[in-house]
Order: sequence, then C-alpha cells, then structure tokens
Amino acid sequence: MAQTIDTRTRAQHTRAIRQEELRQKLAAGGHLEYAIDLAEKLSNVRDNVDLDVPRCKAAFDARMKIINKYLPELKATELSGDQSQPLVVSQMVFPTQD
Repeated sequence: MAQTIDTRTRAQHTRAIRQEELRQKLAAGGHLEYAIDLAEKLSNVRDNVDLDVPRCKAAFDARMKIINKYLPELKATELSGDQSQPLVVSQMVFPTQD
C-alpha cells in the first residue's frame, strides 16, 4: 500500500483546516443558501411584484461580504504530484507569423 506524503507547509496545512472549519460554519449558518435564495428572487423580479429590490440587493451584498471575508477568492492554485509520479508540465511555443 502506497503512503501519500503531504508536501504542504505547516502554514498551508493550518490554513486549509481553518478554511474547512469556516466553510462548515457558513454552511451551518445558512449564509450561502440565503444568498442563493436572494439571487434567485432578484433574477425573477418580474414574476414577483411585491419584492423590495433595493432591500434584497442590500441583504445579498451583505451576505456576500460575510462569505468573502471568511472565504476569500483564491488568487492562485498550487499543483503538485506524488514523488512516485511527479507532475509534468509541457509548454508549447508556437512560431510567430510576421
């Protein structure tokens, strides 16, 4: 049986654990479901005449700020391979047409 080796640094490992805990907390708090519900209401605004659009938009923006505060968008993605099967990157260079 092959043993997988964690190549992440301690800080990366701690960050991953913390982000997973925050995802669980946000899921339990219903923030994401509420934001999705508001987005659906805003997209169907013509069907629902009684909808208070500015209030729903403000509530949606507030929920998204909470979600983005705890789980910011990732700026980069790290790719790594096993030691037994290292990651291979191929780069193709195309000739320029003058």
